[in-house]
Amino acid sequence: MRSSLIYSERLLQLVLIAVFCLTLTAIGSEFAFSYRLQEDHAAFRLPDIPLSEVGWISQDSTNNFHFGPKAGKVEYRSLDGRLCSYFMAVRGSGAVVYRMNGSCERVVGKAGLSDRCGNDIQVRFEVWADRNILFRSETINKNSRPVEINALIPAETRKVKLLSVVQGNIGGGEVIWQDPGFILREYRPVVGECELFVPEELTGKCHVRILTPDGKDVSCRLYSGDISNPLLVEFDTSSLSDEYLAYVIVGADKEQNRGSWHGKGGLRLETRLVKKDKEKVLTHPGFIEAWNSDSTILAGCETVDSIHHSFPVVDMSEAAKASENFGSYFGLYIYTGYFKAMERGEYDFSTMSVWGSSIFIDDKFVVQWPGRHDFHEGRRCEYSGSVFLDEGVHKIEYLNYNKWPRQLTVCAWRKKGDNYRVLSGCDFMPSAKYRATEYISSADNSNDETFRWSVEDDMRFDINSPALVAVRFETVKNNSGKSYEYRWDMGDGIIAVGSEVEHVYLKKGQYRVTLTISEGGKIVAKATQLVNAGIDRAKLASDPRDVRLFDNVASRMYLEHVDIVSLQAFYDFACLIDNDRWQKLTADVIFSKSEQELVFADNISFYNKFASDMCGLLTGRYSEAISLMKSVLAGSGAANAALADLRLLYIRMLLDYSGDYQEADIQLEHLRTALSMDQIAKREILKAELQAGTGKLGTEEIINLPSGSMSDVTTRQLEQASVFRSAIAASQSEDKEVVQGGYEELMGVLLKTPSLVFDADFNLARLELLRSAGEYRQVYNIATRCSNMPMADVYEPKLLYFRVQSLLELGEKDTASDLVRRMEQKYPYCTETAEALRLVNVGN
Repeated sequence: MRSSLIYSERLLQLVLIAVFCLTLTAIGSEFAFSYRLQEDHAAFRLPDIPLSEVGWISQDSTNNFHFGPKAGKVEYRSLDGRLCSYFMAVRGSGAVVYRMNGSCERVVGKAGLSDRCGNDIQVRFEVWADRNILFRSETINKNSRPVEINALIPAETRKVKLLSVVQGNIGGGEVIWQDPGFILREYRPVVGECELFVPEELTGKCHVRILTPDGKDVSCRLYSGDISNPLLVEFDTSSLSDEYLAYVIVGADKEQNRGSWHGKGGLRLETRLVKKDKEKVLTHPGFIEAWNSDSTILAGCETVDSIHHSFPVVDMSEAAKASENFGSYFGLYIYTGYFKAMERGEYDFSTMSVWGSSIFIDDKFVVQWPGRHDFHEGRRCEYSGSVFLDEGVHKIEYLNYNKWPRQLTVCAWRKKGDNYRVLSGCDFMPSAKYRATEYISSADNSNDETFRWSVEDDMRFDINSPALVAVRFETVKNNSGKSYEYRWDMGDGIIAVGSEVEHVYLKKGQYRVTLTISEGGKIVAKATQLVNAGIDRAKLASDPRDVRLFDNVASRMYLEHVDIVSLQAFYDFACLIDNDRWQKLTADVIFSKSEQELVFADNISFYNKFASDMCGLLTGRYSEAISLMKSVLAGSGAANAALADLRLLYIRMLLDYSGDYQEADIQLEHLRTALSMDQIAKREILKAELQAGTGKLGTEEIINLPSGSMSDVTTRQLEQASVFRSAIAASQSEDKEVVQGGYEELMGVLLKTPSLVFDADFNLARLELLRSAGEYRQVYNIATRCSNMPMADVYEPKLLYFRVQSLLELGEKDTASDLVRRMEQKYPYCTETAEALRLVNVGN
């Protein structure tokens, strides 16, 4: 029996392949490749009947469950940061049971924990048909991606039970089932949608045809434009075919797919950019004209669940950066959707937005909100319009513009006399999700392949901040039936293997990803796509959904293989979230890189910041930082402000840590003449300290106080005295962060008044701070240099004592003993001499 089934399946495959070949011939020579599309029953889609319209027959506890919407009331729940008006909310564990009569084919919904739950609460979701389990989710927490439920109900089922199992005290939180309901057996959506992934070289140079397996054309619409995003295709499924073929055709204008056809299902948001000097977008006719003619930078289209957003859903940052000026664009937004009017009558539609918005129902203007305004009146639905609707399906278009990258859009509606609520979720007609299950090359491209990718998770502070981005990759099966090896070049230095892989990018951006397919060590196919590793814009929380993915990248083995740009981004991110372990680990890898790997061009600002961090009292990696700065300065091209700052820091470390006055003198000569006032002040300070260190300091080299009134000088002196006292107090702290703060404040005063470089109180405070931090090499070099400065003789014993203590800490006891003998001869009765002698004798 099993062998006959296998034979029948194989025969069907051969028949379909033959039909494919005939269809390819009909399409012509422009054909590049095709996909077999089948409905993705694992993905959530909107129900035909929401649970709010179905009567339950039993519950675990009537006090635990709450349903929305309810007649005459406006209620919402928040799941994954999203607002939903169609929901089932459960206060903890609980089950609700529905009677089946054979008309329902599937139970669908999204489910998770509300945003008010604690991080330690976990939940698992189950769907039962009588005594048989249809679906069981993994255990998730509130940061997890909501569970997508699409479970097939056997025709003989009498009862369906929806169950949530909560671990922990849920407190004031809830378990939320968003847009839950049933799919009817006799109904199918009249529109489907899928994502197609094409090679980089074909993006923007192709269009798509959708056909049934017997070769009949299907109406479709392509939403595309951004080179690093997949093509979103919407197509007509009214033929009720079980599968479709998507043909990618090269050499045709993709606008060929941008006709007037829209499938009557779902809600789409399409975004474009237009130059801000196109003031005509401030009016509705001008908006349409700009959309059609001036919006040359196009983005993909997103399927959304409501007209209610507070930030741009489509990531246009890469497209905007590629333009002349990132900040010189308007964002143009058009929502297009099909909603259900449950009964005949008059309906009101209201808009609230920042900048202008307009609403059209069935292509008829209903209401407009003027641009450049405060949106608070919109909260009272003061900008609204009425339209009479028959029972059934209607089209809505919502137009909005704003300064890129901002967006605030809300569309509310009501039947006349009811309360307003956001147009969302089950208000819209369902659309079916399709997935490419097979990839078929043309004869000319038999060695080509393709793969799918999707942003799965991210770790960030907010929408526009740096982020770590997790992307999932998987191959699309070909029809060969052979066993292959898969090798992925992720575009950032990392290589992965397997037909399905997850990868974390340490920097947002575009990456050229190449999949190589081999059989027995011989390459049989390759595919390259430009992948947009942007944040998961469907996720509002900054915490990652899966911490495991991001912990895995924080290893030396991983970081050693990523490119230097990604490594720098990871270091910046570690600093942003104040993760000391990640900072240290990344610094270790950066210091281990060869000069050829460091990539100096366009990265001077990073190396400047990085070297500053490494030369701080908290880190103290001076030798490595000095070596790195030397390489960066030697390998850098044109001078700029960041390079001057790096050179100034390098000279500072040569003077204070290395005591290399000869190299410091050479580097001072390399400083460019066009410096900022702060850079000039630093240069003069370093120049004076260099001359003091080499014994060449004359009275003519002393830096004078800036000119000003006597009151200015007095105020400055009072400020300096206060900082000196704070520095001495900080030097007595055991907390290195306090010491670091005192040192930074002290050096900031020096920058304001460069002549303090010769001041005894200033230098003694600096030495105390460095000694407290254990930086004895710097203490020795600075104390030695101060001996050549015009300071009163009364401070000389203190400077000698600092030098003795530093030499002993550095293991140079003989030199320290020689210095103590000099102190005994010159200052025999000073307390510093006695203490220095005690330190030397302690080691004997």
